[in-house]
Amino acid sequence: QSRQKIERELQRRAASMMPGGKTYSIDLSGSTPAGCSSAPVTVVAYECARCPYCTRLTPALYRSVTTGALSKKAKFYLKIFPIRSHPNSKPGGLAFQAAQELGKFWPYVLHVYSVFDSFDPAKLPDYAVAHGMDRQQFIDVMNSSSTYDKVVASKKEGVVNNVNATPTLFISGRKYTADLGITAVVDALLEEWERKKGIQYVDQR
Repeated sequence: QSRQKIERELQRRAASMMPGGKTYSIDLSGSTPAGCSSAPVTVVAYECARCPYCTRLTPALYRSVTTGALSKKAKFYLKIFPIRSHPNSKPGGLAFQAAQELGKFWPYVLHVYSVFDSFDPAKLPDYAVAHGMDRQQFIDVMNSSSTYDKVVASKKEGVVNNVNATPTLFISGRKYTADLGITAVVDALLEEWERKKGIQYVDQR
């Protein structure tokens, strides 16, 4: 890439990663982390069930925090943020929340993203059954006012935190505004882990 593009990306990365930057309040109560719950780095993604970018980033980041380079270093939370312009984002978001309530959040989310191109809202209960949930219970929870209220609260929180697209990541409470490719995201999270562990490098040149 051109020097100008590289420098611009590094500036965006620095703005996201420098300590002392603005941090945002994110309610993670009732949310299930992927990865080790005691991992020192926390990454939160506001996502839409029908976002084509989320469907690529989420499985890759999940693998990294569970079995890859970020294992025991970072934990990953997903906050539901339906995008109105994405068809079926509302039922998708309600289904995500229902799976959370029934203790099958990550298996369900990963399944829904895996069938992104053939997604059918009528099959949302089928996806639940495939992961051990009771069909009628899932339907009842998905259609409950409590589930709806929680999805609305998650969306409102995202709006307050200046989320206007998905996925939007927050690393240790700071909004990440740089490259969303999985390689760059993992590298940024490793940088944050090194900072928290007090690891420093000396230029040997």
